[in-house]
Amino acid sequence: DAETSYDGILGFSEGASAAASLILRQSAQGYAKPFKFAFFFCGPPPLDYQDKGVILADESGARINIPTAHIVGSRDPGYLGSLALYNLCDERLAGLYNHGKDHTIPWDPQSTGSIAKELRLTIQRSSESASEISGPL
Repeated sequence: DAETSYDGILGFSEGASAAASLILRQSAQGYAKPFKFAFFFCGPPPLDYQDKGVILADESGARINIPTAHIVGSRDPGYLGSLALYNLCDERLAGLYNHGKDHTIPWDPQSTGSIAKELRLTIQRSSESASEISGPL
């Protein structure tokens, strides 16, 4: 895609929040989509650089309109924050996998297989959405 500089971005924890903040900020400033997809692991919601608060779906019109994978753990103290980040994303393009553990990327065979499947589906959605979904981030 000529408008996209990078294939994807991956962030864990605050790195996921920073990645989401970057995507939303560039969209608000009218930049072309910088990424084809995003992988968010245990990520809290992004920050609004102007008022320093978090961006929440029910308080903002901001949306991330690229394919996203959200890898979360229901025992993570930040679990609800991870769901808040998921809710900021286009539901047609967002995938969610709950590994059921805490604030970690699990390495057991079942979890890694399921995570890999979700990441592959997100990449597939990015190929499909390039022609089907247009407009601002």
